[in-house]
Amino acid sequence: MAMTICAASGVTKREQNSVTSISKCGVHDVQQRNFLKVYDQMCKAMRFDYIDAPSFVYSGYGKYEGMLESLNPIMFESPAICDKKLTQIMLEFLSWYCDPTLHLLVGSGAACAPFSLGYHVMRYKDALYVDRAVEGSPLVKGDRIIRVNGKTLEEIFPEVKRVLMSKNSCEREDWSIVLGYARNYEVVHANGAHEIREDDCPHVKVPVENKHVTIGEPSAVPHDDGVLVMKLERDDMAGLGVKARKQIERASGATKLIIDARGVCGGTVDDACALLPLLVDQPTSYRDLFGSSTLLMNASRKNVTDRITLLKKQRAQVTDSQCKIIDDLIEDLKEHQDKGLMPVGEADAENAVVSPSDFSSDQVIILIDRETADAAEWLVRAASVCKKVIVIGRATCGSIDNTCLASRKLDDDFTLVYPTARYYWANEDSKATHGCGI
Repeated sequence: MAMTICAASGVTKREQNSVTSISKCGVHDVQQRNFLKVYDQMCKAMRFDYIDAPSFVYSGYGKYEGMLESLNPIMFESPAICDKKLTQIMLEFLSWYCDPTLHLLVGSGAACAPFSLGYHVMRYKDALYVDRAVEGSPLVKGDRIIRVNGKTLEEIFPEVKRVLMSKNSCEREDWSIVLGYARNYEVVHANGAHEIREDDCPHVKVPVENKHVTIGEPSAVPHDDGVLVMKLERDDMAGLGVKARKQIERASGATKLIIDARGVCGGTVDDACALLPLLVDQPTSYRDLFGSSTLLMNASRKNVTDRITLLKKQRAQVTDSQCKIIDDLIEDLKEHQDKGLMPVGEADAENAVVSPSDFSSDQVIILIDRETADAAEWLVRAASVCKKVIVIGRATCGSIDNTCLASRKLDDDFTLVYPTARYYWANEDSKATHGCGI
């Protein structure tokens, strides 16, 4: 759930939501960035084109505009300091929305080279406990951080609360941005020894994620008593369904299926669809499994213009009868431009039916956690109407309400990715997953 920078590095997408990262300054020659222009472009996208644009006025953007006027002038003379502070301010601002679909992309021309710090923390009472760490990390599982910038968690919490993306749940707090920019923090190691870790590279520390991951096969392991355990050992579920289903169907004699979806993200609702035959015990419509496919689109001037451009490209490749449908949609878009939310969608797709697989288990159990997102989270949503499925674990990420991602190039190195539409069902408080998961 981390609000992170995206960059090409060795960090897997699973680590995107679990690792605080650090960047070191490059020695290459870079030009001074137009700090104010980049920040202003981000604000324009969030104020006019983001699906939750009306919340912009409550986001505290004024606080960050005020910060710009009081910043140390040296940052406008040092590319490294400028990039570090710009990234920090944008990440802190965007984190207020608690939206996992928001991403800040950074290119290789920035004055920093991101790489993973290698550990993830979870708050319990007055400490941040390391619950996962990769080899070579400065901290290991079981270490706990008790002070940040010389302050206890209770003391620093009011300063950083808006950055934690927690919706007031300490278990869901994401401390990656806070620790990524901390000047120092005090660690208590498993042997009881105390250590104060200083920021050894103060101008370039940023969180990071990687969009370029290696896709692996899921593993399906038969256990005794007819139980089959399938672990989704991949960070991107795109294309997973067919491979996973074939593996399961090849297993004989299994009467119970366990799908371990903890830490699994990536992919779309279409990828989740491939696994649905394993969950249903009778023909079930997509509408019953996922809810209405109707979207509410933010019909801002830019969003409408971009959508019309795409439709015109599609029009050149379809039949005459389909051209009429596209022309009607284009006119509808023009009519709704600058008039708030516009309903769009195809009702026919909702009526399609999923039938049970030849592989038939008596019971399916899905294991989930806070990092279960995207296609895996759609699977969990469908499970709520499947009688033979039990879901066990912590609430999921909350990534499936918003969709139709667009990008705004802020300058040559920084790009903001944001959703322009929301599923109609997500407007109901009882159905929304945004910030709270399933």
